Amino acid sequence: MSRPDTIYFASYTKDSFWISPTINFIENRPLYWINIGYKPTENLSFDIGYNINYRSLSMGIAYKEVFLEIHTDNVNLEEAMAIGLSMSLRYEW
Repeated sequence: MSRPDTIYFASYTKDSFWISPTINFIENRPLYWINIGYKPTENLSFDIGYNINYRSLSMGIAYKEVFLEIHTDNVNLEEAMAIGLSMSLRYEW
């Protein structure tokens, strides 16, 4: 299995808001994302991402080093075919 590569295009930031298109290459297949975020404080941020290939949505919240995110293929969770949750902890040294 190959390591995914990521290309970030020109991001735009205005005050606490940002938007960033992204392409992830997984096994040489491009996945296109549009991400929008809001960071009201240094320790808190909100993020919404839309995957164009699969028409899926991810929404997350980060507090300090902890990031919690939900992924779904439909905004209406009752009609969703797939729902996923992820939690990650960022550690830097």
